Amino acid sequence: MKNRFLLALLSGMTFPALVFSADGVKLGDPSLTAGVPGTGALTPSDVKTYLSNPANHSVLSVELPDGLAAGKEAIYIPENNPLTRAKVELGRQLYFDRRLSKDATVSCADCHSPSAGYGAHTQFGVGVKGQTGGRNSPTSFNRILSKSQFWDGRAADLEAQAVGPIANPIEMGNTHQGVVSFLTSNEVYRLEFEKVFGAAPNIDNVGKAIAAFERTIVTGTSPYDAYEPLRKFQEAFEEQLEDLEDFKQEDPSNFAKYEGLKSKSDANPMSESAKRGRDLFFSTKSNCSACHVGANFTDELYHNLGVGMASEKPDLGR
Repeated sequence: MKNRFLLALLSGMTFPALVFSADGVKLGDPSLTAGVPGTGALTPSDVKTYLSNPANHSVLSVELPDGLAAGKEAIYIPENNPLTRAKVELGRQLYFDRRLSKDATVSCADCHSPSAGYGAHTQFGVGVKGQTGGRNSPTSFNRILSKSQFWDGRAADLEAQAVGPIANPIEMGNTHQGVVSFLTSNEVYRLEFEKVFGAAPNIDNVGKAIAAFERTIVTGTSPYDAYEPLRKFQEAFEEQLEDLEDFKQEDPSNFAKYEGLKSKSDANPMSESAKRGRDLFFSTKSNCSACHVGANFTDELYHNLGVGMASEKPDLGR
């Protein structure tokens, strides 16, 4: 059976996937998508069937994809908002639903689009009536590794961030009560909220559902992620790798490890220019890695760089 998407306008888009295993949930597998099984318009009957499956309400333990695995200690999921498949699916529907905006023209995904790296290709996000804000739309990727949100950190977590744009007059231009009224009047949404949260729709649970979905949006394994373990191995075994036949005979275990790392890197190769860029990035000459650190290449903190202070109306940030 095919996965059904909430709105026809979403046809052709790709979504973050959930891969379920005995050890928990691995985020980011592009071969799967979270969704209500079926074809055609989403009906209350289909949703009831989906929600009747206890597995869709089990609390999920999270496993990051290979490229982010080193950041597992930074995972942030509030105790009062554990991930479940049904909650993630509800959040996905809300994230892509333009009806949450005042005039039904803007969704979360319009400023944080899968086709634009879960960000926007424009300098500023474009809201209702073509209005633009004063800052670029930050990416939704890897937000599971951060706590405070927005460029100035004004939202304490994803739950608070998710409902902010809804009531912003130049973003989605709605009110929280207006959104809750719409969701309550929609039978599919009402069924989902009642089953997932045990209550009728309210704005706090809107934030929780969207945040749950956003925590599944992660970057996959990049050529760098495949190359870096091989590079480190090559540095550690530089002498042995000069004669592969001898290495194979004298240390078959590490030789097998080398072949495995090389196979992964060859399947997802990093270009020579990218390798040179990697060397420059981590060099003392550029010192990029002084600030861009960890699995997500950020310290998730806020720094005064003094950029833009000469403009007529400078953005003072925090």
